[in-house]
Amino acid sequence: MVEQMALSYSEKEYQNYFQTYQAMVRTAYESSSYILQLGCVIVLLVLCVCFYRLKQNARLGPRYWPLLGSVRDISAHYCHLHDWLLGFFLFAKTIHVRMPWGRVFYCTVDPINVQYLLETNSVNFRKGKGFFKRMEVLLGQKELHESWIMRKWVASEFCKPSVCDLTAAVMKKKTCTIARPLAEVAGKGTTVDIQDLFQRATLDVIGKVAFGVDFASLPSALPKPWPHIAFASSLDLATTIAVKRFSDPFWELKRYLNIGTERVFSEQMQVVDGFTFSLIADRKAELKHLHGQVYDLTQAYLAHVEGVCFTHLTSCSLNCCSWWHQRSQSQVHRSWSSCNG
Repeated sequence: MVEQMALSYSEKEYQNYFQTYQAMVRTAYESSSYILQLGCVIVLLVLCVCFYRLKQNARLGPRYWPLLGSVRDISAHYCHLHDWLLGFFLFAKTIHVRMPWGRVFYCTVDPINVQYLLETNSVNFRKGKGFFKRMEVLLGQKELHESWIMRKWVASEFCKPSVCDLTAAVMKKKTCTIARPLAEVAGKGTTVDIQDLFQRATLDVIGKVAFGVDFASLPSALPKPWPHIAFASSLDLATTIAVKRFSDPFWELKRYLNIGTERVFSEQMQVVDGFTFSLIADRKAELKHLHGQVYDLTQAYLAHVEGVCFTHLTSCSLNCCSWWHQRSQSQVHRSWSSCNG
């Protein structure tokens, strides 16, 4: 009886041990299975990242990310955007930039493509709804639809001898204004921001030719604090914010809530509109006493159109003169010429 009890006890102990062993083996197998699955996932992710990196390095253009597109890289290089894009144009004359929501922008420096876009088949490359939504406050609603009419009118005005003579006289005066302070600091080793100097000179030239106003933004001597021009600063900031809308997927929400950069944009446009409204009122009053003689493009446009509201005239005064584009292109061209000539 005792032997049977001992045998029965040893069998139960063996069964318990065997069950414990089976549980340990099952747990170890499940753990190794989980580790194996996790390892496979990690290897798959590494392969995907490597494939993505190889694909990004093989393509010509900024890197793009899921959902974000190239916004991340554009934001990181925004302060030197043109130099950054030039690095891509050294390898390809046409690149594409992916943006959020599946939008794709094509950038080209190929003369054949530029001629095709602007001259050969310009009718198929009008500004779309996306451009209209982002720029209508800055450029005006009507002007975006009739910009080709204004370009034609501006081109005809710039061919007139009176405008050419005025531009030449103002340019000569501002060139002397720039040369004098530069000659004074030439031998002193003083650092001068030549691009800002040219930008301010272009501001004065366009202000005189387009609006009949001399902003006097150039300092009388260097180094002296640059004169602050509220209109120019507000217009530059408003233009910068409007351009950044193309890479900001939340700009419409910020405009609706009137927060962040959109609030700043509204404040700066109030300064710009206040200046242009006052300017147009003065020019309309002067036009009555000129007897058909005009001295700037604003007066010429006021004489060209009649019975138009002030809002339309304000937008036209900025749009038809292409004020900020001329200013930016002129100062970049002069800086480049001075460094390479």
